[in-house]
Amino acid sequence: MVPVDETFFRLKTLFMGDDNCLEGNDPASEVHGGSAFMRPCLEESGQLWKMVDIGGDQFQLQSAFQGDDMCLESNDPASEVHDGNPFMRPCLNESGQHWSTSLVE
Repeated sequence: MVPVDETFFRLKTLFMGDDNCLEGNDPASEVHGGSAFMRPCLEESGQLWKMVDIGGDQFQLQSAFQGDDMCLESNDPASEVHDGNPFMRPCLNESGQHWSTSLVE
C-alpha cells in the first residue's frame, strides 16, 4: 500500500517512451538478477519512486515497494554485481546512491 502523505512519481526515459517505467526489484530476486529494470508502466509499487533530499542538490531514490530503508544504487557497467545494472540496496551515505538532476538543453 502506498502511503497517502508522500508524493510518488514514475521514472521514464526518452529512449523507452511514456509507456515504460523503471521498476525497483528485490535484490535477491531471480527476475533480471535482482536489478532494477524497465517494463510497461503498471499500477505497481515497484514503479513508484520518491526523492529523499540528502542536501547539496543531491537526493536518494526510494520505491514504494522497497520502502524507506532501500535506495536505488547506480553501478559500474563492467561490474559483475547485478551485471552492472542499477539495483536496490540498503540506504547508505554512498556516492552510488547520491542522485542529481540536470536540464536537457
